Amino acid sequence: MVKRASDRRWQELEKGHTSLERLSKHFEAHNRSEGKSPRTVEYYSRVLNYYLRYLEAEGYSTSLGDLTLEVARAFVLYLQTRRKWDGHVNGSSADAKLSPMSVQNYVRGIRAFFSWLHREGYTEVNVLGAT
Repeated sequence: MVKRASDRRWQELEKGHTSLERLSKHFEAHNRSEGKSPRTVEYYSRVLNYYLRYLEAEGYSTSLGDLTLEVARAFVLYLQTRRKWDGHVNGSSADAKLSPMSVQNYVRGIRAFFSWLHREGYTEVNVLGAT
């Protein structure tokens, strides 16, 4: 199969410097164009925005080339130890943690995003290993 010139240019682009914020907008547009429900689109956007805020708060780079498995694991550890109502206006004083199901929902959203990055050619491999 012969690649078109535009395909070769896409493959030759340095995509590692693309920001998570920009990529999440591309992912949102993709999900909308695929006919995903508004609630599904909002869910992915919420998860990615939360991941972005975490990266910025912890001093991690938000460039695609720096989004590694280790950074994703650090995010999961943060979620597992985070107080349930931190930052919520009606926050409880209880020390309850996020439920394992809530953590898994964040992981599911991040995995879907990284799988999409790989399928769309933004990355050569799926950093999180799920396809």
